[in-house]
Amino acid sequence: MAITDLANALRGGSWNVTGTIVFGVNNTQTLWQLPASGGKASPATAHVGSQRHPWFLPDGRHFIFSGNGPENGIPVLVGSLDEPGKPAKLLVPEAGSPAIYAQGHLLYLRDDTLVAQPFNPQRLETTGDPIQLADRVPTYTSGSRIHATAVTPHGLLLHQGGGAPGRSRLVWKDRQGKALTTFGEVAGEIRGIALSPDSKRVAVHIRDRSDNEDLWIYDDSSGLPTRFTFHPKRDREEVWSPDGTMLYFTSNRNGSSQDLYRKAANGTGTEEMIFADGFDKVANSVSPDGKWLLYTNNRRSKVGTDVMALPLAGIVPGKPEPRKVAAGEFNTWHGQFSPDGQWVAYQSNEASIDTSRSSVYIQPFSGTGGKKQISAGSTGADDARNCRWRRDGKEIFFSTRNGNLMAAEVSIRNGTIEVGKVQKLFDGLIMDRYITWDVSADGQRILVVDDGTRAARPLTLVQNWVDGLKK
Repeated sequence: MAITDLANALRGGSWNVTGTIVFGVNNTQTLWQLPASGGKASPATAHVGSQRHPWFLPDGRHFIFSGNGPENGIPVLVGSLDEPGKPAKLLVPEAGSPAIYAQGHLLYLRDDTLVAQPFNPQRLETTGDPIQLADRVPTYTSGSRIHATAVTPHGLLLHQGGGAPGRSRLVWKDRQGKALTTFGEVAGEIRGIALSPDSKRVAVHIRDRSDNEDLWIYDDSSGLPTRFTFHPKRDREEVWSPDGTMLYFTSNRNGSSQDLYRKAANGTGTEEMIFADGFDKVANSVSPDGKWLLYTNNRRSKVGTDVMALPLAGIVPGKPEPRKVAAGEFNTWHGQFSPDGQWVAYQSNEASIDTSRSSVYIQPFSGTGGKKQISAGSTGADDARNCRWRRDGKEIFFSTRNGNLMAAEVSIRNGTIEVGKVQKLFDGLIMDRYITWDVSADGQRILVVDDGTRAARPLTLVQNWVDGLKK
């Protein structure tokens, strides 16, 4: 039974004993509340930034939740149903995940370690330092870092292990998923990758043990890394120029919003901010002629995301005029130029019953002409994610939520895209981060991120876990 309509994907919810549900919605600036019997939702918190993953405290009126951190970390706050317009109280400035509550403690991650911090739910304040419970607890979303932990009110703790080993590696695979060659281990967690146009270098987005995020460039022939960015803020979402001389990326170094930057790929010179408008943006793809940068933005007027095109030729840095490419009532994101620059592939949730799922579409870059759905996502069954074109334009690769790599044959006839065979190549992709795979120019090799230990993730059940904190 549906009890309300969501403007976007659900981002956690909690249900109190009197029948009120508090929940988060992606790309909105508040938490929401409504009766479990249904109706129109109303704000449960003040509008102060992205808020998600609430958890009711024992009184059923107060709830903890996570917000946006100004730099690294995820703040844990507490709000109240009785004072929805009052600013939330900060409890933990920089946790490593959303928090849950049980038996007088807040449970959350620090890096990949599950900790329990003493907390007084009556005074709404922490009363001691965090105590370690378990190491290497995996997370399952790239931004919110939902951790594999469950608790009961009466002393049971269930958590998964084997996650976040702290070191990743890059592996070349063939189209059947067989490993061909392997790069050396990376001293950190690889969050995303992008192959250069000639497939001889790879830009790598790495999060180190201090939770900082920077870009590195690896040489495919030697496997040797060169650090590309050095800023203490987060640098990510790397995109190559078509000639391989420039790297575009996203960073929050100029404030709380994600803005667009570029820097020479050989590492010379400094980073140049090319566009900022006070809203989060994600770099996606550069046109073959180097004149346009596709990016995903958060809408100004309402929640959601659109694919936009930023002019790069002859602009005054910081003051270009972008135009809409794929925008409308539904969310669109991750635009990718075709090799001839005439088409754009992107994701949208317009054909899904569950708006948290998406399909891949192609439409003309010019904006005139119809679009074509590439993945069969009308029921959200495959939930297509990030896409890539083969260099000759005859195939589009995309991943699915459950980690499958797919390939769709495409052809252009009389100005119309036609879709041929769609097949699964292999599975096992890491999907709880950004883009963790890319395809060589000829489409015969796939570069993937591998943590080495993801297959072995045991579940551990701990009885009377609070008693163990006293030892």
